[in-house]
Formats: sequence, C-alpha cells, structure tokens
Amino acid sequence: MFLLGIDIAKLNHVASYIDSSTNEVIFSNFKFKNDFKGFSALLNKIKSFDAKNLIIGLESTSHYGENLINFYLDMILKLHLLILYKLHI
Repeated sequence: MFLLGIDIAKLNHVASYIDSSTNEVIFSNFKFKNDFKGFSALLNKIKSFDAKNLIIGLESTSHYGENLINFYLDMILKLHLLILYKLHI
C-alpha cells in the first residue's frame, strides 16, 4: 500500500509519499501550488505508481483543500479526509 499525505495550506500544499509495506519514503516535502497546475504536478509525480494501492490522506483545513479534493475525486482515487479536532491522541 502506498500512502500520500498532504499538508493543506492557503497558497501551497506539501506532500510526502510512503510505501507502507517497506516504510520506504518515496519522496517528501514536495511543495505544489493550490491550483490546477500544482495538482497536475503532483499527479505526474505519482502516476507511475499503482493507483489501486494508493491512499491519499489530507487534513480538513477550512476550504483550502476543496479544489484539491475535487480534482482527485474526478480521478476516482481514494481520499481520506482527516478531521484533526476529532482525534484524541
């Protein structure tokens, strides 16, 4: 299973990609803009991996991630929205 974690922000997002079966970090701190070109840049970076074994996780950060969520939902990828204020760590 591959895990793509995305830190959401107003202007730029940051992504890290991990192979959970080996704990190998494929890439980390990939910064991309909160627009179509940025979303496409991230998609190009991950497209060589098996999308069936990919889970995308991102935090719920107001409305800043909505365009990214819609972009990847159109690609029919698995998205998991983390609502951090409900987590008890």
